[in-house]
Amino acid sequence: MGQLWDLWHHWLSGKKVDEGHLWGLSILAWGRIGKGLQFLAGLTVILDLIGPERLRLFGRKYITVNWIENLWSLDNKNSAAPLVIVLLGNLSILIFVIRPAVESNPKPMFIAGAILWLISLAIVCILFWKNSPNRKLWEDNATLKEIFFDLRLLLAFATVVAVFTPLLTPWLILIYGIISPLGRGLNFIFNRNNPGWLLRLLAFTLFLTGFHFDLLAS
Repeated sequence: MGQLWDLWHHWLSGKKVDEGHLWGLSILAWGRIGKGLQFLAGLTVILDLIGPERLRLFGRKYITVNWIENLWSLDNKNSAAPLVIVLLGNLSILIFVIRPAVESNPKPMFIAGAILWLISLAIVCILFWKNSPNRKLWEDNATLKEIFFDLRLLLAFATVVAVFTPLLTPWLILIYGIISPLGRGLNFIFNRNNPGWLLRLLAFTLFLTGFHFDLLAS
């Protein structure tokens, strides 16, 4: 904290501190973080307009939903989520595997990427087909479900190995370090008797923190 007090001492004496550093980041970066926190504080106004009843209802639904099951279940009639995941995997393979392979022309890499892309396209077709009027064949055929499940596992594993290995750590930090705690925190807030009060307190805290760093960087 001494570093922060020193910066404020320089700021109050009329000196510029925009070229200084605080906790490993530049003051300019902290100023931008402050603006982002103030923006988030403004977003809570929208949640306040939604109203406490709707927020509590969302909180109850959030904690009872099995997101993993809904995302990957073969028997889930609503295939929008797995379809989006497969399409994103398909697009990622096209951008990060096939396109560089075509540019540098290494045949093994191009063939592997093309195979993964074809597998993902097959999965997309199956997802559309199993929700069609002819899905009775799908529901009665356990072998077909197992093949489809194996295809998706192969696509997921191959995509991670071939494409996302250098990017995996930041995504894990984002999902388990930011999104998951944020989701649990929102669930805690939404399930309170008066979630609007906690949202206002959160907005006030975000605004003060953001304004503090924004002012320091000015």
